[in-house]
Amino acid sequence: MNRLFLSMFLTLCSTGHADASDGWRIGTPAGHGLDADTIAEGLARIRDGEYKNLHSFLIARRGILVLEEYFAGTDGWRGHVVFDKDRLHDTRSVSKSVTSALVGIAIDKAFIDSVDVPMHQFFPDHSAHITEAKKQITLRHLLTMTSGFRWDQSGAHKSEPGSPNSEAQMENSDDFIGYVLSSDMSDEPGRRFNYNSGCAILLAGVIKKASGLHADAFANKFLFGPLGIRRSDWWRTKTGLPQTHAGLRLRPRDLARIGQLYLDRGVWNGVEVLSAEWIEESVSPQFGNERYGFGWWLDRFSVAGRPVKTFVAEGNGGQFLFVIPDVEMVIVFTGGNYGSAVANQVFRIVTRHVLPAVTDHPSESRGKVDGE
Repeated sequence: MNRLFLSMFLTLCSTGHADASDGWRIGTPAGHGLDADTIAEGLARIRDGEYKNLHSFLIARRGILVLEEYFAGTDGWRGHVVFDKDRLHDTRSVSKSVTSALVGIAIDKAFIDSVDVPMHQFFPDHSAHITEAKKQITLRHLLTMTSGFRWDQSGAHKSEPGSPNSEAQMENSDDFIGYVLSSDMSDEPGRRFNYNSGCAILLAGVIKKASGLHADAFANKFLFGPLGIRRSDWWRTKTGLPQTHAGLRLRPRDLARIGQLYLDRGVWNGVEVLSAEWIEESVSPQFGNERYGFGWWLDRFSVAGRPVKTFVAEGNGGQFLFVIPDVEMVIVFTGGNYGSAVANQVFRIVTRHVLPAVTDHPSESRGKVDGE
């Protein structure tokens, strides 16, 4: 599809109409405050191979799905795949952001008292691993990656036994939770951010202990169900625990639903699914770390010379969910660039081909989720 034809295609419709398959209202960029030529240029560069091995690119503006594009590409051990809107995709560490939402729902529904509850009380079967220092770890520390566990997730992830990567060692263990809880402490909880997939696995155990439901069943009942997400899959550990650190598979348009839920402060189709208070705290800096909240990365972009706050769920290989309240926008990418810095190409797409396409002014009333 050439650039001129693509641009014309993106301007054909100016109003949203319902997609009978799952309720998303469908529109076009031009009909919802985005310049079609700028968007078309980005799509052309994806199709021309300048941006490599992307599998999907979606934009929702003001609750309307205005762009939904899928591409063929390689997907790890699955080989060459032709992607479409009905195919589940690995979300990798985007799973952590979804798990954060599940913890918020568990607190909203009083399964858990607060984020400041000590972590150890949910793991009585692992009391032998709980030292006095570990008794100081709270759910807030797990959500913010400030648990204090000695953990090294830097460098390449290698799945074979003996890998120095702590995440790989956990994944090679028979008991993920036991592996994490038996780790030594390197810091006082709350003192230092240290990216740790084990924290998200512990939250899977917390959800099970608090609610009686595994994270997948809990999600289906309290998050995916209310959002109309009918298909999902989770990798599981040897003990049957859903891999909340990196194991969720969803359709990209369902990832966009989760982003829209956060954009709309926890409300979907007029029903509160997640409290606005939880979202506000989740996407605010914690323990002085300006870059990370409760499982969400915090960023800042620019639209028409004005800074706009952004929060992002990020996963290895090019899985990204951007929520940009100031311009009422959700952006989803999936890709197959696992273990490669090429995955970060999506930031160039957002800053060169999406945000410059905004033709109306950033809202003054949206985007105040951090309490400003």
